[in-house]
Amino acid sequence: MCTTSQSNMYIVSKPGEATLAKPEVREPEVNTCAEDDRNSENREAVKKLTIKDLSGVLEELHLGQYAKSFEENSVDGEILSSLSVDDLVSELSLKKLEAIRLYKFVKSGHVPK
Repeated sequence: MCTTSQSNMYIVSKPGEATLAKPEVREPEVNTCAEDDRNSENREAVKKLTIKDLSGVLEELHLGQYAKSFEENSVDGEILSSLSVDDLVSELSLKKLEAIRLYKFVKSGHVPK
């Protein structure tokens, strides 16, 4: 499902109001379907990762120290894509910020630069 976001402010006067009345300020909607599609494609690609593939991803995200734990728990891309930040912290012992980094990768493909 596509969502919309708003940017570039403009002023819309309410019909029937006196000209001295304060106008309503709104932002136009911007279609973000392309971004939604990219995120969806990334999530599908993550689901296809094998346990071994995931080890490489963890290395790329500077989380290689957790590869053994993911392997021992048979976490592949399909399992990873269903985990929350809290799950990553409580079940796989990632620090909160590390869990957020991995979660952002799963949801959008983000790799810190």
